[in-house]
Amino acid sequence: MQIDTAVPSPDEQSPLRMLAQHHCDAQHHCDAQHHCDAQHHCDAQHHCDAQHHCDTQTAAELRSANARLTEVNGRLRRTVHELEVRRQVHDAYSAAAAAGTGEAGVVDALHRLTGLPAAAEDRFGNVIAWAGPGRPDPHPRWSAGRRGELVADAGRVPGPLRRGGRLISLARSRDDVLGALVLVDPHRRADEHALFALEQGTGMLCAELAHQQSLAENELRLHRDVVEDLLSGTDGASALSRARALGHDLTPEHRVAVIRWPGAAGEEVLARTVRHAVARVFDARVLLALRPDGVVLIVPQREPDVDGRRWGAVHTVMARTVHGVAGAIGVGGPCTGPAQVPRSYTQATRALGVRLSSSAPAGVTLHDRLGIYRLLVSDGNDDEVRRYVQEWLGPLLAYDASNRSDLVRRQLRRHRSGAGHPPQHPALPAAPDPRDQRPRHR
Repeated sequence: MQIDTAVPSPDEQSPLRMLAQHHCDAQHHCDAQHHCDAQHHCDAQHHCDAQHHCDTQTAAELRSANARLTEVNGRLRRTVHELEVRRQVHDAYSAAAAAGTGEAGVVDALHRLTGLPAAAEDRFGNVIAWAGPGRPDPHPRWSAGRRGELVADAGRVPGPLRRGGRLISLARSRDDVLGALVLVDPHRRADEHALFALEQGTGMLCAELAHQQSLAENELRLHRDVVEDLLSGTDGASALSRARALGHDLTPEHRVAVIRWPGAAGEEVLARTVRHAVARVFDARVLLALRPDGVVLIVPQREPDVDGRRWGAVHTVMARTVHGVAGAIGVGGPCTGPAQVPRSYTQATRALGVRLSSSAPAGVTLHDRLGIYRLLVSDGNDDEVRRYVQEWLGPLLAYDASNRSDLVRRQLRRHRSGAGHPPQHPALPAAPDPRDQRPRHR
């Protein structure tokens, strides 16, 4: 094969140069296009990666926001539920207050809100209201020492105190314990809503007991003024009208009693306890006043109580209510008007003195049953001697006056001679021998 080595002419080189130039330009353009395509691919890849990262970050933020929203919704639902429970508690206690049912309404509302047996106790631990099943009969009572420890323990905790299967919340007015609201919960079923209902109910009970105490104190002041006027024997007409305004009629037969009880926590507490006990036994309103010698009562005597059984029942009720040393009660004779009240009070004071001086100072002594001791403690009071003679010799004196006889004188001569009683006259009622009379206590 023969190769032509001749140099092309300028005319022949021109097309070759143009062809080479076009080839270079095409190659350059191809390289530039390839570089541009590569750059675009890199940019697209970078944009895709950035978009993916942005989408991932946005998704994470959305998940976090959804979690926070779920949590907020949960808290909102719980808050709404809490508000609904509080509204129910508020409505239940408001209805009880509007109904005026007192402690019983508070206890019944607490039982319905919690489903647990509930009770209200006074400051001595006595149940004054109960709602729900399983009421113990009798209700267990703690000693004064254990109850003092309970009050001290309850004062050291911010909420209700759990003790012996019970949740106890004290109703306090400053430092004075008025009572307690109790939930019986031996199986620990009470949750935070039950505790809230118990605390709110305690506030309602405290307000109710404080209101009752305020009314009792005001009534006690009014009663004291009336009783003081009656005992002093001054302004009887005014005392009679004021007693009538207090719902007390002094025209029927009454008796004055004096009560001294060393085991009571205070005078006002003793006064409330006495009022409750007397009202429970006699089923009547009484006039009451606190004096240095004790609690003085003016009690209507609707039925005869010669042997003092009713006053013995009053003493029993008080002994069960007030812890500590039992006290004494002295009861005067009957009085049928304001003018006779001072005499009955004097007799009650004497009967109380005889009881306190006896070998059994705790109990009840009626002045009518002191026998001959009525004369020994009368301090030479001629009126008391006349009443005693009339009580024992009245039938004989009346018989002598109507029949112009002298049975009394003959009886006196027989006693002086030691001959004893004559045969009983069929027209005369049997009279006891005054020499056999001794003080009789309940």
